[in-house]
Amino acid sequence: HFIEIHKFKQAAYRKCDICNLDFYEERKYNTHMKKHDPSYTCDLCKKKITGKLWFRKHIEKCYGDDRPNWARAPVEVQPGEDKEVLEIYGKEYDVRWGTVTNTFTKKTRIAARAWIEGKGWVGRGETRDEARNMLIKALKNHIKKTMDKGLYTLEDGELVPEPT
Repeated sequence: HFIEIHKFKQAAYRKCDICNLDFYEERKYNTHMKKHDPSYTCDLCKKKITGKLWFRKHIEKCYGDDRPNWARAPVEVQPGEDKEVLEIYGKEYDVRWGTVTNTFTKKTRIAARAWIEGKGWVGRGETRDEARNMLIKALKNHIKKTMDKGLYTLEDGELVPEPT
């Protein structure tokens, strides 16, 4: 309305010297300029971080492992229990046990968690067996979907990416 009816014109707040874009708001200009910051690669986890400040913050916290804290921590074994290991296609994965509470129903259930193929997987149930079975079911469904899409084939008990 202002532009069409009143012929309102506003001079650009700033112009990017690199790509010649005009910006009418300071925050948009500042956000855009971060895109031109040099990027750095972490030697530990190989992540590419843009901006020196963010790179320094990343280096302070990086363990060289992109798994979440619960997946990096050693598996807690209760007295009288063995460490639970889930074997899928010849590879072993630690299962971490815990509880989860639904914030709406306030119902608490046992949770079995595993970090596999760069993702967190969970199975929930009233008992450990039920939680473990739900975790295995979720993993089998994921593997089946990836195989159905042609992303993976089964070779000597291992999941192998299809050649492209």
